[in-house]
Amino acid sequence: LTILSTLASLSLFSQERVALVEFEGALGLVTGCEHDAFTQSKSGQVAAELRLNIPRSAFDVGLQLGVVKYEREGWKEYRNHHATLYTDYNLRPEGKWYNLFAGVGLGYGETFRNTIGNPIDDEIDEWGQHFVFAPRFGAEIYNVVRLTFEGKSISREYTYWGVTLGLTIGGW
Repeated sequence: LTILSTLASLSLFSQERVALVEFEGALGLVTGCEHDAFTQSKSGQVAAELRLNIPRSAFDVGLQLGVVKYEREGWKEYRNHHATLYTDYNLRPEGKWYNLFAGVGLGYGETFRNTIGNPIDDEIDEWGQHFVFAPRFGAEIYNVVRLTFEGKSISREYTYWGVTLGLTIGGW
């Protein structure tokens, strides 16, 4: 808490150059985390986030809604819907065209699992609710384009890492 307070006080100017509210729409790719390999051609995510840039602070708070769809082993299909509340620390160097950020999110997710052509048993449809822990870091370019590396830790089977490319509106 002391370190975060010190960083915030050292960068009070950082949010003075951006608007109070911004919206981001993003598309991305995902991959698994230490479990069955994902079929890359059928993995992806779509997300929308509404962010509040805290005035005279390097922090922002955002609510992200997203859908992730992926396949594993050629017969396990997953779709994860999530609502995640993020807080980010923004390092906006004075006079630079980029912003580096890092943050963490907590939220709620629902996972739908469907097996098609299951070689072991009959087809299975499952649904589950999960707590979501989501670290992320990235760069925002000219307050418009945002490249984010993120993880969603849900449970061992549903955890994934991803990269998104987003378009930010209203952050100027």
